[in-house]
Amino acid sequence: RVTHNNGCIKFDTTQVVEFPLPVIEEIITVKASCGFNNGSAEVVTGLDPSNYIFDWKDFPDSTGNIMYNLGRGIYDLDIISKETGCARNRKVQISETGAPPVEVSADITEAICAGTAITLTASGATFYTWTDPIESTETEVVVEPYSTTTYIVEGYSLDAQNNKCSAFAEITIDVFPYQPPELGNDRVACEGDEFPLDGGGTYQSWNWSTGESDRVINISASVDSLWIEVRDQNDCSMRDTINIEFRPLPTVDL
Repeated sequence: RVTHNNGCIKFDTTQVVEFPLPVIEEIITVKASCGFNNGSAEVVTGLDPSNYIFDWKDFPDSTGNIMYNLGRGIYDLDIISKETGCARNRKVQISETGAPPVEVSADITEAICAGTAITLTASGATFYTWTDPIESTETEVVVEPYSTTTYIVEGYSLDAQNNKCSAFAEITIDVFPYQPPELGNDRVACEGDEFPLDGGGTYQSWNWSTGESDRVINISASVDSLWIEVRDQNDCSMRDTINIEFRPLPTVDL
């Protein structure tokens, strides 16, 4: 519904259809021997695999759900529905037999608010490489995800000839939906005018830099960096800021 400033109203409609994502029941991997390409991976889907295209980024000519002759590494895979075109991505990890038993843990185990700092710790190996989606060789890393994210670490040992034998571990950090308030673009108005600012209706509380705590406030004077902090049903706080300028009216001398 759109209302013109002359009072005329116009309606239009649209239909949104949401297709389901491919269902991945499990990914079965067989470890490779250290330094050899004799590992394998099989993707088990909810429907017959023939319903999907398996897009292995490292093997552009392969579209099946089973891959053989894999060496250690992380293999980027898109599973695409032939019917809908909807896709899911997976990072398939092939570890090596005899590699150290790598584990990864987090100092917070429950879902977090977007942007919360969380420490991930790798253990079980001598050396580490965090490979996705961050890059580090430290035992501990601090991350601040804004959406649910899976982190992968490679742990490895070196033999007398400096040959690597690796294993991978992953951890998924669940993040509550990030839906910050939207005050819009900076505003300019004329002196004497007044207009409302709406903090959004999906929150539990509103706190404005003006000291007000209502969802909607009225503005009639210039404000630099007017902000609102809201808190949602998960007790997560989010902010937005806007600049407001009221310009003086022209002086008329008759």
